[in-house]
Amino acid sequence: MKHTLLVMSLAAVIWSPMGGEAAEFNRFLPGGTRIAAVAVQNRSRQPVSTAGLDAVLREFLRQQGFDAVTLPMQPPADLDHLARQAQCSYILITDIVEVRKTIPPLSNIPRALGALFGVETKPAPASYVAEVEFRLFAMDEVLPRISTTVTGKTGRLRSAYSEASGGLPGFAFRREMHESVEAGDEDQPYERFQAEKSALAASLDRVARALRTVIANSPNG
Repeated sequence: MKHTLLVMSLAAVIWSPMGGEAAEFNRFLPGGTRIAAVAVQNRSRQPVSTAGLDAVLREFLRQQGFDAVTLPMQPPADLDHLARQAQCSYILITDIVEVRKTIPPLSNIPRALGALFGVETKPAPASYVAEVEFRLFAMDEVLPRISTTVTGKTGRLRSAYSEASGGLPGFAFRREMHESVEAGDEDQPYERFQAEKSALAASLDRVARALRTVIANSPNG
């Protein structure tokens, strides 16, 4: 009965026409608490590339002491079956809610002064905020252990995406940017693409940290 209710609960959360399959169902390592991380989905109203984000999330989960296996987006019953097959204790569902550009206070002053004195000035680097929603389900439990949103900003994790993806700094951003353009995503300048990925990486880092707190404080681990 609990198994059936869990599948129904997952159905209410993940199953929508927007879902697509992830490219991989990676092998897992033994030991530790294993989390089935469903491929990150873009649920925002704008085109946002999810390329490389699953690898980033796995790396942040590993840093928090978890084993992680990426599952493709599937109908709930199939997802539940795959998670059990991979011997996972939890199922994590992660959605991108919004990625927006932020304008720093007084950011137009240098450009205005440059125009006044006839000096060419460079615009301030693009800065973005990414909002991510996540839900963590323990196997055989109907309600999520946690269901909330976190935000991350362009900043200290600027290189986290390329590092966690296994690419050289900068190169991985350009490679994924080209792939997103070929896939029909919005054509974005390099700096914007890098800033968006940095904000998303910061959000996923917060997801992993939150899971560690929730699972550590759970009676059954």
